[in-house]
Amino acid sequence: MRKGLYVLALFVLVIFCGKNEKNGSNEIKAAKIIQVNVKNKGVFEVTLYSDSVKLANKVFSKLINEGYYNNKKIYAVGKGMIVVKDTAEKRIFSLARSETRFGFKNDSLTVALNSRGPLTVSPELWILVKPHHEFDGINTVIGKVSKGAEVLYKIKQGDEITISIIE
Repeated sequence: MRKGLYVLALFVLVIFCGKNEKNGSNEIKAAKIIQVNVKNKGVFEVTLYSDSVKLANKVFSKLINEGYYNNKKIYAVGKGMIVVKDTAEKRIFSLARSETRFGFKNDSLTVALNSRGPLTVSPELWILVKPHHEFDGINTVIGKVSKGAEVLYKIKQGDEITISIIE
């Protein structure tokens, strides 16, 4: 009986995890749109995934509302990724459940929070310009660049960003 319940629960997770079974890509179910302003470079928008990663997006939204990402410097750029982090930041946010393994892949133009364990995320933000599937199941993918992707190619280490919620 228990085994049957586990199989049913797994089936429900697979169906509702946001994976588009037709083409294997990440499906966007819009929760919020955020705007990332890169000083002197331009603006791009990210559509955040909803449902499957709502706990991680709640943490991300809280950080945005606190102004955590205001005038934050780009920590690293290279190998098809952009990393925004504060080396002095030690906060780790606990999640009630792991959201790293919900079928979202670290594809091109995805945005992820770094996970510091199966039930945690940190404020470290990864913006992937090219696929990095070696991070699948490690980073928590929270959204996808939906507008202004050309700005990503102009970003350099040390550039300043400000993130705001627009929708």
